[in-house]
Amino acid sequence: MALKTPGPASRGSGTIRASQAWTVRGSINIVWKERHSRRMRRLENEVAEAKAGQAELQRRVELFEKIAAAAGVELDDGEGGDPREWWSAIQRLASRPRSAS
Repeated sequence: MALKTPGPASRGSGTIRASQAWTVRGSINIVWKERHSRRMRRLENEVAEAKAGQAELQRRVELFEKIAAAAGVELDDGEGGDPREWWSAIQRLASRPRSAS
Protein backbone atom coordinates (compact mmCIF):
# COMPACT_ATOMS: atom_id res chain seq x y z
CA MET A 1 0.00 0.00 0.00
CA ALA A 2 1.52 3.28 -1.09
CA LEU A 3 1.01 6.46 0.86
CA LYS A 4 -0.30 9.38 -1.05
CA THR A 5 0.88 12.84 -0.25
CA PRO A 6 -1.84 15.43 -0.03
CA GLY A 7 -2.34 17.50 -3.12
CA PRO A 8 -1.86 21.27 -3.29
CA ALA A 9 -5.54 21.93 -2.71
CA SER A 10 -5.48 20.20 0.66
CA ARG A 11 -2.37 22.07 1.87
CA GLY A 12 -3.94 25.46 1.92
CA SER A 13 -2.91 28.62 0.14
CA GLY A 14 0.69 28.59 1.39
CA THR A 15 0.20 31.66 3.51
CA ILE A 16 0.86 31.78 7.24
CA ARG A 17 -1.33 33.39 9.82
CA ALA A 18 -0.16 36.53 11.61
CA SER A 19 0.13 34.66 14.91
CA GLN A 20 2.54 32.19 13.29
CA ALA A 21 4.64 35.04 11.90
CA TRP A 22 4.92 36.64 15.34
CA THR A 23 5.95 33.30 16.84
CA VAL A 24 8.76 32.95 14.30
CA ARG A 25 9.90 36.54 14.81
CA GLY A 26 9.77 36.09 18.56
CA SER A 27 11.91 32.96 18.34
CA ILE A 28 14.43 34.77 16.17
CA ASN A 29 14.58 37.64 18.65
CA ILE A 30 15.17 35.24 21.54
CA VAL A 31 18.01 33.49 19.69
CA TRP A 32 19.55 36.83 18.76
CA LYS A 33 19.33 38.11 22.35
CA GLU A 34 20.95 34.92 23.70
CA ARG A 35 23.81 35.20 21.22
CA HIS A 36 24.20 38.88 22.01
CA SER A 37 24.31 38.14 25.74
CA ARG A 38 26.96 35.43 25.24
CA ARG A 39 29.08 37.81 23.15
CA MET A 40 28.76 40.54 25.76
CA ARG A 41 29.76 38.18 28.57
CA ARG A 42 32.75 37.00 26.57
CA LEU A 43 33.84 40.58 25.86
CA GLU A 44 33.35 41.57 29.49
CA ASN A 45 35.53 38.63 30.55
CA GLU A 46 38.21 39.61 28.06
CA VAL A 47 38.17 43.20 29.33
CA ALA A 48 38.47 41.97 32.92
CA GLU A 49 41.42 39.75 31.97
CA ALA A 50 43.10 42.65 30.16
CA LYS A 51 42.63 44.90 33.21
CA ALA A 52 44.12 42.21 35.45
CA GLY A 53 47.06 41.91 33.07
CA GLN A 54 47.55 45.68 33.11
CA ALA A 55 47.47 45.70 36.92
CA GLU A 56 50.12 42.97 37.00
CA LEU A 57 52.31 44.91 34.56
CA GLN A 58 51.90 48.05 36.67
CA ARG A 59 52.92 46.12 39.77
CA ARG A 60 56.02 44.86 37.98
CA VAL A 61 56.93 48.34 36.74
CA GLU A 62 56.65 49.70 40.28
CA LEU A 63 58.85 46.88 41.58
CA PHE A 64 61.34 47.56 38.80
CA GLU A 65 61.39 51.26 39.70
CA LYS A 66 62.03 50.40 43.36
CA ILE A 67 64.98 48.24 42.34
CA ALA A 68 66.29 51.06 40.17
CA ALA A 69 65.93 53.60 42.97
CA ALA A 70 67.69 51.26 45.42
CA ALA A 71 70.50 50.85 42.89
CA GLY A 72 70.81 54.60 42.57
CA VAL A 73 69.69 54.56 38.96
CA GLU A 74 67.29 57.19 37.71
CA LEU A 75 64.98 56.15 34.92
CA ASP A 76 64.11 58.50 32.09
CA ASP A 77 60.81 57.95 30.32
CA GLY A 78 61.31 55.73 27.32
CA GLU A 79 64.84 54.82 28.29
CA GLY A 80 65.37 51.34 29.65
CA GLY A 81 69.15 51.39 29.84
CA ASP A 82 71.53 48.56 29.21
CA PRO A 83 70.26 45.25 30.63
CA ARG A 84 73.82 44.38 31.73
CA GLU A 85 73.84 47.48 33.93
CA TRP A 86 70.56 46.41 35.49
CA TRP A 87 71.84 42.92 36.24
CA SER A 88 75.05 44.23 37.74
CA ALA A 89 73.04 46.67 39.88
CA ILE A 90 70.77 43.86 41.04
CA GLN A 91 73.78 41.66 41.83
CA ARG A 92 75.38 44.51 43.82
CA LEU A 93 72.17 44.97 45.79
CA ALA A 94 71.86 41.26 46.43
CA SER A 95 75.47 40.93 47.57
CA ARG A 96 75.29 43.80 50.09
CA PRO A 97 75.13 42.79 53.72
CA ARG A 98 71.63 43.30 55.04
CA SER A 99 71.11 45.72 57.86
CA ALA A 100 69.43 44.47 61.01
CA SER A 101 65.96 45.97 61.23
